[in-house]
Amino acid sequence: MAKKAKPKAEMEEKVTELAQILTDNPLIEQRIRETIEHHVKEGIHDSTYSNIFRGLGILVGKEAVHLIMDSLKTNSSKFFQDIKEQIEGESIDKVLPFLQYLTALYGDGIEKAYGVYGEEPDDWRRARVTAFRRREDEKSWFIELDLTKINGGKVYLRMPPRSALQLARHFLREIGRVPKEVISKPAIKRFNEETKAFQEKFLGNSSKEN
Repeated sequence: MAKKAKPKAEMEEKVTELAQILTDNPLIEQRIRETIEHHVKEGIHDSTYSNIFRGLGILVGKEAVHLIMDSLKTNSSKFFQDIKEQIEGESIDKVLPFLQYLTALYGDGIEKAYGVYGEEPDDWRRARVTAFRRREDEKSWFIELDLTKINGGKVYLRMPPRSALQLARHFLREIGRVPKEVISKPAIKRFNEETKAFQEKFLGNSSKEN
């Protein structure tokens, strides 16, 4: 079985591909700006982000479009600092100024577009999740979930930890059915870090063996 590329190798692949595209096609920078501008000027709505992603994907391909959109939706100088710390050479020298320029132009708009991407009225807007125990019974723990939906509706649940864990398993099982492209790698990385801490607490060293 082939080993998966490490994050640095993946980033190098994306940077190299975009650098080659920019070199081979002098007009591509203008085409990219025109594509973004076309969708942004129509106003930001729940399909703006996906429309831009799809349009740029046609122009530059799967790897390069992820690099461009990650830059735009992150909309932060730290994104570029992280890339510079990982990668050196002619490719990054060509790609970085272009990404910085695009982000300066459209970062605010794309960050907003990503925020409402796929927004549904019944999706959650705010969540308050609390673990607590009853004073009279130190072993009686509960998880309290208080959700506010985008449409203003409320959802309230109170359950023992084992029930909350079962609910989380149901979520994970269904999320596992969707294409991996619909969830960003940074989001998966953060989730993975949290689940590792969870396993280490409840399983100890056995989590490393399984």
